[in-house]
Amino acid sequence: MVNGIRRAKASANDAAVFQCISMLATAVGQALTKYLHDLLDLMFGCGLTEPLRQALVDLAHNIPPLLPVIQERLLHLLSNILCGQNFRAPGSPEQVNTNLVPAMATQQPADGKDSELITLALNTLGGFDFSGSLTSSSYLSRRQCFE
Repeated sequence: MVNGIRRAKASANDAAVFQCISMLATAVGQALTKYLHDLLDLMFGCGLTEPLRQALVDLAHNIPPLLPVIQERLLHLLSNILCGQNFRAPGSPEQVNTNLVPAMATQQPADGKDSELITLALNTLGGFDFSGSLTSSSYLSRRQCFE
């Protein structure tokens, strides 16, 4: 029970941090780019939450050079949640670099019972801007999890 209370507090703190990052990205824009590459590691390490999703949307919108990095990291995170493995584009070798987001493996739904996490992952997959540097073949590979 105590761990649940601690996680709820951490989640509330995470939400405030992500909101602050979103506001900084909106106010400062691309001048923030060089600082965010390391910060993205920490952000993705927190696991998928609605505040993280919103912060990533704001970052991608206000700092366009980060969009490909965010897209790739988010696809790996979503694929890990929904399929239990990192995202692999069609035609890529079987063995891929798994060091992209080391904390991703910790957020797999336990026995498929975390329906809120799965719902958030599916909503994020459907609503996030995966256009731009990704091709239509990447869209097809996102679907391979469900076939």
